[in-house]
Amino acid sequence: LMHNLEGITFLTFVRIDNQERADNLKAMHSYYRNTCDNYTHIIIEEDSESKIPDILELDPDNDKYIFQKNDKEWRKCIAYNKGIMLSETNIINLIDTDAIIHPDFLLEAADKLRSNQNTALIYPYNGMFLCTEKSLKEEFCEKLDYECFYSRLTPVLKKFIAIERHAEQDVRRLLYSKHNGMSVEHLWSKGGCVMGRRDVLIKCNGYNPNFKGWGYEDDEMPDRAVKLGYNVERLAGEEKICWHLFHEDGTGSQKDTQPKYDYNKNLYFKVMNMTDKELKEYITTWTMIN
Repeated sequence: LMHNLEGITFLTFVRIDNQERADNLKAMHSYYRNTCDNYTHIIIEEDSESKIPDILELDPDNDKYIFQKNDKEWRKCIAYNKGIMLSETNIINLIDTDAIIHPDFLLEAADKLRSNQNTALIYPYNGMFLCTEKSLKEEFCEKLDYECFYSRLTPVLKKFIAIERHAEQDVRRLLYSKHNGMSVEHLWSKGGCVMGRRDVLIKCNGYNPNFKGWGYEDDEMPDRAVKLGYNVERLAGEEKICWHLFHEDGTGSQKDTQPKYDYNKNLYFKVMNMTDKELKEYITTWTMIN
């Protein structure tokens, strides 16, 4: 049974910095193409040369591929804004190359977005970000079956997810712990996958292109939307998890490898400390199409 994702556009920004990134993108793209239909996937690659056409079997009718030549710090926010403006649907699923979320949860989040015109973003998962270890990632890449993940969830993880409020010591104990082929990366993640209303994101003037490289851009967008008066929500429930496909360290998303990480952190706090008037003026300093 295929999941009907009519009215939803996927948007992925990617730089293929190693073979694992390529494998993960192929698995993510193939999983959704094998289990879902009636959706468009916009893939924006930024690199010194185009690699995606050799990695993915692109569907000429439903995949839109854009290549932007740039081998310096990546410009994810600029790419996201381009994809948002290109989207022909009002519901957009901004999903990373390494993220897998069950299609049912994407549909639930999409319904909530359609029903509330003041909502900018919804996370289609409960905040738990579980990283698959290499063997589990390889099993999923071979089978492309969501049960590879969910069948491995331990009672400890299920119990934790089901509890609404957590003692601090329980949080410290669980974070970064390993369980049956997976490790706990985040408990209240803002990364991996987020869905939004195109019309409200445009009112926020999209993602902030002043961020350079990696770091804090995923925090600033939802927090800025709230400061501008829009809602940001998250689905709840023990099954609603964002699964992160394994890749080795050194692939571009570690704090100590990012020369602009501190710059981005300072920019985030600068934006969060702006008055309402300053913020409304600030978001007019860039355009969504570059």
